[in-house]
Amino acid sequence: MFGSVFTSATGLLDRRFTVNVLLPVLVWAGGLTAVAVSGIGWPQALTWWKARDGAEQAWLAVAAVAAVVLLAYVAAGQSMALTRIGEGYWPARLARPGVALQRRRRQRLDLRTPGGYERRYREFPVDESDLLPTRLGNVLRAAERYPGDPDRYGLDAVFFWPRLYLVLPADVREQVDRCRGALDRAVLTAGLAVLFPFAAIPVVVWFGGGWRLWATGAVAAVVVAVLAHRSAIDGALAFGEILRACFDLHRLTLLAQYGLVRPETLEGERALWMALQQQLYRRAADEPELLRLRPADQ
Repeated sequence: MFGSVFTSATGLLDRRFTVNVLLPVLVWAGGLTAVAVSGIGWPQALTWWKARDGAEQAWLAVAAVAAVVLLAYVAAGQSMALTRIGEGYWPARLARPGVALQRRRRQRLDLRTPGGYERRYREFPVDESDLLPTRLGNVLRAAERYPGDPDRYGLDAVFFWPRLYLVLPADVREQVDRCRGALDRAVLTAGLAVLFPFAAIPVVVWFGGGWRLWATGAVAAVVVAVLAHRSAIDGALAFGEILRACFDLHRLTLLAQYGLVRPETLEGERALWMALQQQLYRRAADEPELLRLRPADQ
């Protein structure tokens, strides 16, 4: 009964939402349900379920699916917050030891070797003052700072990314969404795994018993959290590289969409991006003469 109702419900939802959010939440809710049923007793719970008539079972199945979908939407709304926690946007007192650890990791890299230089490129921002206290945070920050590097394009990725995304070809957006979805799924899975032992305690207290299963679930949750964290880092590396590629290959398309004259040199492009950001953000550029519109017939 529950399976058919769940299949019908997921058929109405976006596939990306189903895979990246709904399924992890379903597994999490299923674990809590198993702890509760263990406290009640599996034979007693099965007897209670069989005693319900078809209509009651149907309503219970619908209510369970609705609860899982609602939890999934709540979890999806917290995706950005979970990612920021995973990146290390913490109070300064908590972040300081992690930043010091990441600084030591960065300083130990041997930039004279291809491997060391590649790790610095992919896993750490160029400017040491941009370091965050977690590896995940530094991988994403390295990608965010890539187009804004004054020795590259001087382009603020955080400001221009929503605009660039809208002019990307459909197949490129699909790749971006796929990489971002994998990252979000891993972060959500890690967050739910960390939360599971704490959420299961009141369930055990309320339904009685189940402590052995709780302990087993807590150990499994720790393993899942570690694996999901590693998966999140891999996802961040993939997303970061495709983010860099989008700016490398499509930033001039964005300039064309603004109708601006394409600069002839990289230095001119850097100045133009700065002037455009100033114009859009504060409604006035320091060098407005750089913002030259193409003739209508070009």
